[in-house]
Amino acid sequence: GMVSIFWSNNVEINNCEFNSNKLSDDTLHILQSNISLNDLNFRNCNNDCLDLDFVNGEIYNINFFNSNNDALDLMTSNIEAKNINIQKSQDKGISVGEKSKINLHNIYVKNSNIGIEVKDNSYVNIANSKLEKNSIALNLYKKKIEYDGEEEVFLNNINFSENVLDIMASESGIVYIENINYNLKKEGNGKFIYN
Repeated sequence: GMVSIFWSNNVEINNCEFNSNKLSDDTLHILQSNISLNDLNFRNCNNDCLDLDFVNGEIYNINFFNSNNDALDLMTSNIEAKNINIQKSQDKGISVGEKSKINLHNIYVKNSNIGIEVKDNSYVNIANSKLEKNSIALNLYKKKIEYDGEEEVFLNNINFSENVLDIMASESGIVYIENINYNLKKEGNGKFIYN
């Protein structure tokens, strides 16, 4: 990546901007570390903006604009995220994979191919958030067969607005829906459970 951090017990990054990497793959890549990221701006990312692999920690108050791939990409990570603004991701706003767990609070994803993608036995809790003008707002599916089990998403008070499709869930996907009082545009053989 343009900035790469590996095997650190205490990564703190505050009040920084990452902008317009040209040659590197990811803009900021963190591997096998404990993190606290706050008040960051990512703009014009060549590939993924923020790539977290085997990472635990928290990310707050982060803006992503114009990613050529994913804004936020998680692999086998456990993350608390709050106040995240994502606009114009060519692939996914947030990609959650390989048995990751993430709690998302006050998330805004707009004008992306896929707003949030959950795959390979990952768990996502999303509350008080908005997904707007994405091709698919939320996508659940199994990509790697070695990750047995379901992909689970808990939705609480989410505003789906002007997406081509709100939710796509494959057979292994389970979506728990609470405090959403309108018809969602959804497809797939997954389970949709209204609380």
